[in-house]
Amino acid sequence: MNAELFLEAMGEVDDRYYMEAVAYRADRSRTVVRLLVRAAVAAALLAACTVTAWAVYRAAFQDYFLDPVPTEPAPSALRLSMAGYRGTPEYLALREWLDWQEEHPPEDYLSPDGGDDNADYDWPDYHPFYGAFHTEQGRALDAILEKYGLEPHRDRASASAEDICAALGTGPLLPEGYAGGGYLYDDGTVKLEARDTASELDLTLFAAVKGTLTDIYCYSGADHEEWDHTVPTGETVDLVLDSRGAGVILFETAGAYISVELCHDFPSQPPVTREELEALADGINFAALADRFDGASHPETADAVAALRERTDKEG
Repeated sequence: MNAELFLEAMGEVDDRYYMEAVAYRADRSRTVVRLLVRAAVAAALLAACTVTAWAVYRAAFQDYFLDPVPTEPAPSALRLSMAGYRGTPEYLALREWLDWQEEHPPEDYLSPDGGDDNADYDWPDYHPFYGAFHTEQGRALDAILEKYGLEPHRDRASASAEDICAALGTGPLLPEGYAGGGYLYDDGTVKLEARDTASELDLTLFAAVKGTLTDIYCYSGADHEEWDHTVPTGETVDLVLDSRGAGVILFETAGAYISVELCHDFPSQPPVTREELEALADGINFAALADRFDGASHPETADAVAALRERTDKEG
């Protein structure tokens, strides 16, 4: 319930119960009337708060598309945001940055002698994370960050899924049988890629922390089947089977956008089934994800990333 609807509802409650109070004045004391009115308003406030608590906006799968969704079946896949849905700062910044890059290819920033035109470029440490290696690219990136009030990624570490989960402090996140690795960023954003050798299913788990520009995206078919599913620990997730034969799980926490993509090892293999997607959802530790990405600040993550990167660099 937004503020406008809430005020309208409160207006209706005030008028209705005011009229009731007038009717009761003939045979009730003013004190009793005042108590009735207060009780009615309190009940309305409680109802409004209850609605607000459970009627939090849940984005539909279509809200994650970065490209316009065609009215007829699309022959090719569409870009899909993994960090925010339509209208959020993260979504708007990602779409603007991707569009800017398409309109300004890197070859536009070569000097006449064939070298890079970076004479006046300060090279902030985060620009390479976004593919900004030229002066105008960096300026455009910084303008988008400022426009949407987002922070950039400044560091990341590549490691096994076990080491990343340990650094996050979540315990295992993936279902039994899946093994792999990925990246952990300084703000806690994580990308895990794993495979179950028995079923030959590949998954990508992505947790994008809110308030940060994350330029990771994937592709999806426009046609899809979508339904809610409640996992054993009680969390309700959004499940999707798209026309490419892949499955997607969407789950939002107070501090992050969580997505999981499931597909068979090769495109020639059969599409993911409802049963496979629901089994995967049941095996992912969404309770731990909700606890870890609760919107609280975790400044220790940056130190954990630096230590993990240093360790893996030595091992590598």
